[in-house]
Order: sequence, then structure tokens, then C-alpha cells
Amino acid sequence: SQSLLTMPLTEESKMDAANEIYEAARRTERLSQKMMQLIAMTECPALSKRSCETPTLFDAVKQAVQSTLESKSLTLISITESTVLYGDADLLFTLLTNLIDNAAKASQPGSTITLTARPMSNAVRLSVSDEGSGIPADKIALVTEPFYRVDKARSRKLGGAGLGLSICQMIAEAHGSKLHIESTVDVGTTISVDLPNAEEE
Repeated sequence: SQSLLTMPLTEESKMDAANEIYEAARRTERLSQKMMQLIAMTECPALSKRSCETPTLFDAVKQAVQSTLESKSLTLISITESTVLYGDADLLFTLLTNLIDNAAKASQPGSTITLTARPMSNAVRLSVSDEGSGIPADKIALVTEPFYRVDKARSRKLGGAGLGLSICQMIAEAHGSKLHIESTVDVGTTISVDLPNAEEE
């Protein structure tokens, strides 16, 4: 912005400067949103748990992440083996969009991300799987800590702040669960959360 204000620039240089401002603003926006989500979760939110239709939730999530996936030429597949979930639909939306955003950052163009709802014995398991770079085994226990980033260089480039999985962990805990992370370097990662059935709750 200082260059735009004080220096004679070509049209191309003006566009480059404008793009840099735009990307910096987007990074700040994403960080602000994640910080607000983190603060809200820390303040012990009152959950609004109720039965919700899995296809409806998945459709909303797909729409929210569509531009992110298209920008990286990624494909999102959803598998709905359980048509009803029990939980706070708004927080589950945040959980799934954060997990897909993380998966997209770890994935190469042309690969696939899979969103699944599968019935378990006393719960429904929500999972997001990718074919990305994976997480080293000794780092898996650290990735849910606020501001921790496995690949700091990639996170800076993509605007990551290391808050997404921390928020997801808090949402899982608010639902009486926790994140289950399975990952293999250069193969991919699956992150799941088990939501208790209404009867169990």
C-alpha cells in the first residue's frame, strides 16, 4: 500500500501490489475468525444439541468449502451411511469445514478428500480423509495444541495459524468426544470424531 501511495508504478506493478494487499487481508480475516471461534469455545458455549439431517449438514459444508477446493482442483466425496446426527449443527459445521480446510492445505491438486458419516455401536463417526502429506507419528499428539503447525513454511504460505484443529478438538470435547487422528506421511490423514447417539446422551 505504501508503494501504491508513494511510487510511480506500472499497471502490472499496481495489480501485484493490490493482490498482495488482498491476500494479506484474507489471512488477517481467517486469523480473526479462528481467534473468535477459539475464544467462543474457551468460554464454554451453551450447546444446542438436537437431531439433524446428515445430508443437510454435508450439503452446507460442501457449499462453504467449494471455492477452496476448486482453487486447488480438489474433489470432495461424501459418504452418508448414517442419515441423522445428534449434536450442535452450527459447531459440527465449523468442525467439518475446519477439517476439510486442513485437508485441502495438505493435499496436492487433483487429489480427493472424503467426508463420511458412519454408524458405530453407540455413536455416529464423522470422518474427513485426505491423500495429502500426512503427519509424522511424533507430531500427532501436538497438532491439536493452539498455534502448533507441523509445516510452518507451508502454513505461512497458505495463511494457517495453527488454530483449526484446536477448535475442532474443543468442539469434539463439547460433544463428549475427542479427535481421533490416523496419519501416514506421504499417504494421507483421517481425522474422526464419534458423536454419541441421542439415546446414549
